[in-house]
Order: sequence, then C-alpha cells, then structure tokens
Amino acid sequence: MADALLAGRIELDGRTNLTVEGDSRDIAGTDDLMMRFRRALGTPDAQRAGFSGTGRFAGRWTGTLKEPVFTGRFAARTSVTSASCGATPSGPAPRP
Repeated sequence: MADALLAGRIELDGRTNLTVEGDSRDIAGTDDLMMRFRRALGTPDAQRAGFSGTGRFAGRWTGTLKEPVFTGRFAARTSVTSASCGATPSGPAPRP
C-alpha cells in the first residue's frame, strides 16, 4: 500500500517539475507503479529501480520522464536489488 501526492507540471516535451510526497509500506510495489506510470506517460523503456522494504520520500521530481531526477529526503527500511536506479549507498552514481 502506498500514498503519494504529486503537484506541479509535466510538459508536453516530457520535462517534469513536481513536488513529491509519498509513504509506502511496500516499496517494491511502489517501484513497479512508478515504472508503469512513466511507461504510460511515454517512456516505454522505463525500468524498476530495484528497491524493496518500507519508506517515505519528500522532495522534487525534475529532469524528464525519460531521465527523472529525484532530490529530497528518503527514509526507509529497505534494500536495493538493482543498480538501475543510478544510486549507491554513499550517494549518486558518477556520471559516465
């Protein structure tokens, strides 16, 4: 079960500027929902980030639907099973 509140804009070209607040008792389910949401908005190759557990996120979603950038606070009892989210336990992944 998850509760999420998104407020802001998604431009026709896919740029995003959203405030995001969410609580999830099943982050794996929320991860799947976000992948399907991005696919429905035109990013057919969107992938799961690979999170599981429970948690809360408060912050912003900028970037684009294809290449989202999330900034904010994420508090969780979780694990990461995939590196596709672009983050490591110590912070953002280095840019190639």
